[in-house]
Amino acid sequence: MSSSSSPPPAGQQEPFGEKVKRLLNNCFQSTLLGCNKAKEQSQIALLEQKIVSRQRQFGVEYINLVQKKASHDEMKTCLKNALTDINGIQTEINNHYDTMDEKEAETKTKIIPPTGGSQPASTEASQGPSINQQRKKPMIKTSSDAKVAIPSTTSSTNLET
Repeated sequence: MSSSSSPPPAGQQEPFGEKVKRLLNNCFQSTLLGCNKAKEQSQIALLEQKIVSRQRQFGVEYINLVQKKASHDEMKTCLKNALTDINGIQTEINNHYDTMDEKEAETKTKIIPPTGGSQPASTEASQGPSINQQRKKPMIKTSSDAKVAIPSTTSSTNLET
């Protein structure tokens, strides 16, 4: 009997060699997916840390501008630059989530279901957005009319103590 023969009729078990081949393929595909997910998740964690770092940098820049009593336009520019940088990083994060979804869909097509006996029911049609799509964060609006809070310069608080 050839290993590339058609699947057995319903009710018959698949040959042992075919079953081992299918299981090894499925194991290999699942392992590749797990490695790819780990890689993408580590890159996402690194990018999320970059966002936190950029937010801190913005805070320092903004406080320095307040101390120098900078103009409203300078503060607005500082805010816009920070938001632009953060949105760029967030776009990269969302791209990594999309890549994870694509790899998962690709792997699902390469997984070989059992040919004999009962097959698990497909729940793919009833699912909503993937967990990766749910984790994606929306972009922050950077409209030109963004309000910038400028602290009062008549305050008696001295920041240089």
